Amino acid sequence: MAGSAFWGAIESAKRAAALGAARFPDDSPERRWARIARAVVDSDFFHRTYLGHYFRDEGSPFHALLLAALQVDRRVVVRAPRGHSKSTLLSFGYLLHQVVCAPILRALEEGRLDVAFPELVKPLATALAAAKAAAAKAPAQLSALGLPAHWDARVDARMDAWWARTRRVLATAGPALVWDPYIQVIAVDTATAVEFTSAARVELELNALLRSDFGDLTPCYTGDWERRVRRAASDEDWESNGTRVRAFGMDQDIRGGKHGPWRPTLVIADDPDGERTTRTLNQRDANAKKLFGAVTYGLEGAKGRVMVAGTPHHPDCIVVRLTTAAAYAAWTQLQFRALDEAGRVLYASRWPEEALQAERAQDPETFEAEMGDRPPAIGGQAFHTLHYFARKDWGDVALGRLVIFDPSAGQSEKSDYQALVSLRGPLPDGRVLVWRVALLRIGDPLELVDAVERFAEEEAPDLKVVEAIGIGKIVAALLDACNRRAFDGWEWVENQEQGKDLRLRAMAPAVNGGQVLFPDDMSCRPLERQLLEFGQPGVKKDGADALEMGLRRIRSRGQARAEVRHGRRRHGSPFRSQAAARAHDKGGRHGAV
Repeated sequence: MAGSAFWGAIESAKRAAALGAARFPDDSPERRWARIARAVVDSDFFHRTYLGHYFRDEGSPFHALLLAALQVDRRVVVRAPRGHSKSTLLSFGYLLHQVVCAPILRALEEGRLDVAFPELVKPLATALAAAKAAAAKAPAQLSALGLPAHWDARVDARMDAWWARTRRVLATAGPALVWDPYIQVIAVDTATAVEFTSAARVELELNALLRSDFGDLTPCYTGDWERRVRRAASDEDWESNGTRVRAFGMDQDIRGGKHGPWRPTLVIADDPDGERTTRTLNQRDANAKKLFGAVTYGLEGAKGRVMVAGTPHHPDCIVVRLTTAAAYAAWTQLQFRALDEAGRVLYASRWPEEALQAERAQDPETFEAEMGDRPPAIGGQAFHTLHYFARKDWGDVALGRLVIFDPSAGQSEKSDYQALVSLRGPLPDGRVLVWRVALLRIGDPLELVDAVERFAEEEAPDLKVVEAIGIGKIVAALLDACNRRAFDGWEWVENQEQGKDLRLRAMAPAVNGGQVLFPDDMSCRPLERQLLEFGQPGVKKDGADALEMGLRRIRSRGQARAEVRHGRRRHGSPFRSQAAARAHDKGGRHGAV
């Protein structure tokens, strides 16, 4: 739950005042300390004991996974369906847990629990032992928890491996009890972030169950760590129990300063993207740079942690980048969908299968975007979903290799690009790997051909193709005038049966459907940008055009076409061996773009 929907769920002051009369029945000092110890160790128990007016149902197993990730990992990204309580759990419940339990967590971290809270020494040891035993008994695989299978089997395998490791850590060492002196909550805009921190502040001021066990939690603002100057707290920036909480929107400069000697120790980025912030590539790049900069350079050393959680708003939004780009492979990447083909649901008490199927029947496309973890197609754009491969898995595999060159004049910064694309494949199922891309602007024909020949030599292709339409012929003529042959041994494409836009749009289903794969190290990002921004004013198409021509050629059966003539060839087949060519001709399994 996020935004105004979350704000609408905040209990009124009258409701909170009624809660003020609540007390734990048949309480005793021993029960109180045991309850506090369990609440410190078990975040879910804390939520259900003190915040039951928010946590009203039995929850979902995936909620426990998110809390486990916060206990074990430092960098976590979560893709989860809308309306599945991730904001309630993270930006409200876990935030309150860390604030309320801060003095105990700090005493534990500093090794003085026996001095500060001697009554908690034994109860905490008991609670930790119980947590370890529960982790040891937990199912070894996520499917045993009844969670839906994901669209991509590789995601399931990745998450199972993460869970096996996390389960072992929790069973051996128990949950990491981390003290967070400075917490930041980041949302798509400031107003949304403040709704979360304001709801937490209401509980600290008015929740009698919390106050009866943990004392006065009334927020203030600490302007100076040493002098502890108490001033009126704002919903956007307050302190309680020695922990500072500050709300930020992506519409702000995310620079959190310090809380005394501490930089932010926990950052919760809750749906940092929205429809307004993902409309253009420049917006998406700026937001990603802002958030990743704050995370990379703003956190408190080895102590800092971050969790980014959201529903994909766009095929190139922050949570999608974090779960697809090789640069973020070190992050814990958790992806969930509301319903799978077997009818298993993620959050049965909130979203039973019947309700989900009814939602799907009304608007299947929106359902998959909001509930199915499939980034939506934006505004009818042709290319909206890119798929990736791990370069390390294919470097030594013998595949057909092709380099295609789409020339241009390259005389200025506004000129069309001179596009070089290296492809490998097809695989037995018809997929093609985009191996390398170079988008050049070189005005000197001699320098240009030198660069093209270096690229081709490094890629060692079986087939080299150049579009000879227009500027390609001019470049060749200029070189001939210099007594240097141009593109010797290349195959020349001299005309196209269809216009460029029509050809590129015809390629979109193959790209969106995963028949064209890009390297997950993001080295082909310039070409990806041309695809994702295709059709927008001022966006170049040269790399995409070269890709389309290359895909058609590498997927052909090596037969000459009417529009193609051959230069002096050094390679007679688009495959690295005659056996591969024969297998290709017999199979007939390679799809067409």
